[in-house]
Amino acid sequence: MELSVNTTSNPQSQAATQAKIGRFGMWLFLAALTVLFVACVVGYLIIRLRLSHKVELGSLQLPPILWISTIAIIFSSLTIERAHRLLMLGNVQRFKQQLIWTDMLTACFICTQIPGLWLLFKTHQRVIEGGVAMYGMIIMVILLHAIHVLGGVVPLIAINKRALTTGYTPETALPIRILAMYWHFLGIVWLILFALLTIMG
Repeated sequence: MELSVNTTSNPQSQAATQAKIGRFGMWLFLAALTVLFVACVVGYLIIRLRLSHKVELGSLQLPPILWISTIAIIFSSLTIERAHRLLMLGNVQRFKQQLIWTDMLTACFICTQIPGLWLLFKTHQRVIEGGVAMYGMIIMVILLHAIHVLGGVVPLIAINKRALTTGYTPETALPIRILAMYWHFLGIVWLILFALLTIMG
């Protein structure tokens, strides 16, 4: 009797352990990315505050299209979280629907970021011609965030492929949980960056 209990409990115990290890690993990864992001932002603030006493910096206006990408990444973070919750409840059909919404919102974010960044580059060129080159750090931070977004798109595509083939169950939902954590991080980083540039320019 004890042998049968141990046999059935071991797989559940192993799955729970794997989930804890996976989430812990993602937290460490997000902590490293946070340090990198904070370093870039602090560097920008230090340079701006120092230059503000010497030259007229003016204001770097963000392209209005970036408001659309901001809304898109916020809602994509909500839909991927809802997708995971629905999967844990065993509602596979609605899980797939929320995953599709996440796909569309992600596509919207990328399609609005590309022209937005291009317009920002053009603005940066005009600022350089005016004698101020500090805004290169802004471009670097935004491009860094864009690369991180692309890094999230790859596992999103893989999850979509599996969802349409072998499928997911509550027991195999760890990849969705980890992707949701990463997507929340991207959304928070973008909101902080967008607010910072909107306020300080």
